[in-house]
Amino acid sequence: MTDKYWETNFFRDLGDPEYIPTEKARLTWTFKGVRGTPENPNRDKIIRSPPAFVGGYWWRIKFYPRGNNVNALSVYLECSTTMPAPEGKLPETEFTVRRGPADASLDDSAPDIQIKTTAMDDASAWFENYKSQYPAATDTQSDHGTSDSWRVSAQVGVIVYNPQEPRTGWMQSSCHQFNAHNLDWGWTYFHGPWDQIHSRRRGQHRALLNDDTLSFDAYIRVVNDPTKSLWWHPSDSEPTWDSMALTGYRPLGDSIINHSPEVAGLASWLHVAPFCKIIQGVDVLEHLTNADARPKPLCDALQRLLWQLRRQTLSASFVDTDGVTSTLRNLHEFSSDVSEFWERLRRSLELELKGTEAGKQFAHLFDSPVVNRPSSDGGVTVNMLPTDFNSRIYVPVDQAKSTYEAVSGYLSAKPGRWSLPPLLHLEFGRHTLDKGKRWQLRYDKVELDEQLDLAPWVVDGQGSKYVLYGYIVHRGRRTSGKFFSILRPAGPGTTWLAFDDGSDNRVECLTQKTAMGPHLGLDPSQTVDHKKGHDVPVVAMYIRGDMISELLPGPQGPWEVPEALQQYYETGVYHSDDKPTHRVQVEVYALPQYDQLASLFDSYDLMAQAKAANSVMYMVLPRSSRLAELRKRIAMWKSSGSDHIAPERVRFWQIGDSFAQSGSSLAFDRTTDLNIPLDPSLRVIRFWMEIISEGT
Repeated sequence: MTDKYWETNFFRDLGDPEYIPTEKARLTWTFKGVRGTPENPNRDKIIRSPPAFVGGYWWRIKFYPRGNNVNALSVYLECSTTMPAPEGKLPETEFTVRRGPADASLDDSAPDIQIKTTAMDDASAWFENYKSQYPAATDTQSDHGTSDSWRVSAQVGVIVYNPQEPRTGWMQSSCHQFNAHNLDWGWTYFHGPWDQIHSRRRGQHRALLNDDTLSFDAYIRVVNDPTKSLWWHPSDSEPTWDSMALTGYRPLGDSIINHSPEVAGLASWLHVAPFCKIIQGVDVLEHLTNADARPKPLCDALQRLLWQLRRQTLSASFVDTDGVTSTLRNLHEFSSDVSEFWERLRRSLELELKGTEAGKQFAHLFDSPVVNRPSSDGGVTVNMLPTDFNSRIYVPVDQAKSTYEAVSGYLSAKPGRWSLPPLLHLEFGRHTLDKGKRWQLRYDKVELDEQLDLAPWVVDGQGSKYVLYGYIVHRGRRTSGKFFSILRPAGPGTTWLAFDDGSDNRVECLTQKTAMGPHLGLDPSQTVDHKKGHDVPVVAMYIRGDMISELLPGPQGPWEVPEALQQYYETGVYHSDDKPTHRVQVEVYALPQYDQLASLFDSYDLMAQAKAANSVMYMVLPRSSRLAELRKRIAMWKSSGSDHIAPERVRFWQIGDSFAQSGSSLAFDRTTDLNIPLDPSLRVIRFWMEIISEGT
């Protein structure tokens, strides 16, 4: 077989213009002494070839003549950033290195190095002479960063053969990312059994091993990988993908559900800087010092998530989003897809931020800005995105061959001009009814335009050019709840990142082809597999062009907060500098009638109504007071004249924080153990009280 034949088999086309082969080489190594002689047997477990310089790195063939703990020949290729020295002995060796550009013919190139040497027990002197003969050892120096940060992807193949009869041989090929955690790659079971290679097999002209000599041809093609993820494999020191080290972003994940809509939705919004700034600016502990302040459990959970996401840590594990999702579930907000999750997240946040500047900033980010038109403009109508759901443009997918077609069609359907938000969500309606009145998911392909020029429809004075930030992918069949996000958190022209919360929860760099190819749906010519389903975009997100640097700054670095707050984010316990007093204020609320409640309510709505009805009891008690004593005081307070109320008829619930809860809450906590003292950590303790009927 010719070298061109082997290169064709080993160096397969990568099919992606961003993966550029930069250099290739062929290492030919022949050595004598595979087994040695009866008088001097070879007992070496490992035999290595001399090093060769290829693509800015040093490479060696590593051979286990008696197998790497298996009954077969084991062969690997080893890579390092520095020229490795031989370990002690060197067998009788012939070694040739030919290298050149990726498209070169190696047979036509002069050898970089070509040596022949006898066996020696101490190769140190030989190695110094070898270095002096090898120009790359001194003339070529590559900057690989820190000792543990280098990564190089390569296509490799090895042929082991009888040098006297090259037709007797075996080959293996592979692709691998060599790095400080994974220095070698190859085949533990290359060929075997190792103890039979001296015997001629049927169909062979000669045995593989003759005259105690073997030859190796190692083919190496180095590939420039901008993603730093091509052909990565786990290792003992890097068992999982280190997203933070390789992309600058920590992965998000759900500890129970893979590809959840909550994770996909959070990943999209948590890398928009103004959204993070709004959440970070909320005083989630205000209710600890201001008894009239509502707890903000969702903002609290989001702050903890942001802290974990942006903290400097050596851990490669994902940041668990369960704190946010469980908070929403406690508020009875459940989501089955990303759009629904955003709607419920927004609704809950707006309730917590109602009447605050943060609430206004939140609306400015997602909703159409209010435009005051002068009367002299001819009465041009200004349209705004509906706010019934999360502000977005909704287009059936059969009307959306491309995002520009979808958006322009939507905006053209109404006369007048449009006021559009800085962050524009475009949702594709994919659920349809077939002739049998059964719901189906449409897998139509949608082209995601890099830019949208909306000047014909946008009001004067607003930026009309929008650039693609990313999109949400739905994976699988119609009933699948699997979603993940593909984003460019640093803006256009930067690397695409897939925020995958599958079984390995990682952030991975993508090429343009990978990001914009397999996840966009099916062409009309492609057959739909309704049993397995396909990847399709369900939401595309665009950023106004004049606000890119403000909204998408890239990795935001650590979040600097006071030490006490850091401890709170990590443990859930806030240690105030204020020393508790010996006495504490207690407030007891009640309502004479419940049938006049006009709507759904939380505890703070009830307290407001109790205050309006003058049905609040205020008292200052020693912190050592037990709840049983408090119940007696309430019974005495409610008793009047002949209407005596026994303490046993008084039931009460603690409002807000309590021993039984973790973090802030808007719910009641039923008080059952009356022998415990008042909570020592609170300045004001609030209870809701009810008098039950006798005999109940």
